[in-house]
Amino acid sequence: MKDTKKNKSSNNNKPKNDNNKTKKNVKSCMEKFAEKKVKYWTSDFNKPIQKLEKKNLTKEEQKLLIKLKKQKKNQINNLKKQYKLYNCNINCQNTLLEPGLPNKIPKSMQKEYNYSNKLIKIFNNQRKKIFGNKENVLIDNFYENTPEKMKKQLLNEGAISQCLPIQSGGSFIMKDGHINKSNETYKGNPFFRKVFYYSNPSTENQIRAANAEYTICNILINNPFPNIVTIYEVNKDYIEMEELITNIKLDQTILIETMTNVKNFLQSLGIMYIDWKKDNIGVNKDGIYKLFDFDVSGLLDLQTNQWIVEPLNYWNFNKALENGCKTPKQIDDYSFNYGLLGIKKENCNL
Repeated sequence: MKDTKKNKSSNNNKPKNDNNKTKKNVKSCMEKFAEKKVKYWTSDFNKPIQKLEKKNLTKEEQKLLIKLKKQKKNQINNLKKQYKLYNCNINCQNTLLEPGLPNKIPKSMQKEYNYSNKLIKIFNNQRKKIFGNKENVLIDNFYENTPEKMKKQLLNEGAISQCLPIQSGGSFIMKDGHINKSNETYKGNPFFRKVFYYSNPSTENQIRAANAEYTICNILINNPFPNIVTIYEVNKDYIEMEELITNIKLDQTILIETMTNVKNFLQSLGIMYIDWKKDNIGVNKDGIYKLFDFDVSGLLDLQTNQWIVEPLNYWNFNKALENGCKTPKQIDDYSFNYGLLGIKKENCNL
């Protein structure tokens, strides 16, 4: 009887101890890895905030300070959620890589998407491509195809997991609508190169799209933002940028909060993105949501409120005009609500 009780006690304590150890590992990861990353990616807010805090502020400057602090706070919260989900997550729970049946996403993901058959089918297909016939694609909480160099770097920085289906090897070059793999790197890192497309003869829209992306990316390369793709090089032939993962589940709450900050930042530079859709949002190797693709965007003169680079009149732009939007900001805000939030209002918020 005594032996039996001891065994029961021992068995009951073991899961508890394991659970405590898991919590400690996650806590340590968030403190060592996530906090450092968050501090780095939100550092761009510090200088303008500190500069304003030292001044006797006008009402407009007070509003700007409040806005910057709010943006920074939202950015910190969003980044912490992402790092906890992808890099401080034992068994990659609640992600596409959580161990289980290869053709069924975790129940937590099904619940998150309100059991939508259409969405579940899409993510089930993605999972099947990743898992094949396996039920586990993790090795010590890291996706099995994570490049060794990346894995070592993440471990050294304090991460305990890698829950993104990153494929090992090389860069990619998109030319004439086709994507090809390349052994080239940018300072040792893989990249994505977008070569501007022109038919023979070239069309007006092709020229305008290339000019828009060239002009806007030249601004962004000197004004980086944590949730906009990092641009390495811009020239008249192509744009070279960091490689992103695009075939992955995106958390809707994080996506909306993050992209709202991106929209506000771009508009402060006079950039009206307009082409808002989930297809233009990817995730980098650290799990950070990033916006890319600026060939349908426009550039505004903030003093005159006139277009410097007028955007192409494609879907979101036309829908905004149809619903009474007149100013560039109204068009961009409507496009954001329509393209990302699915809000299909009959009238623009004038």
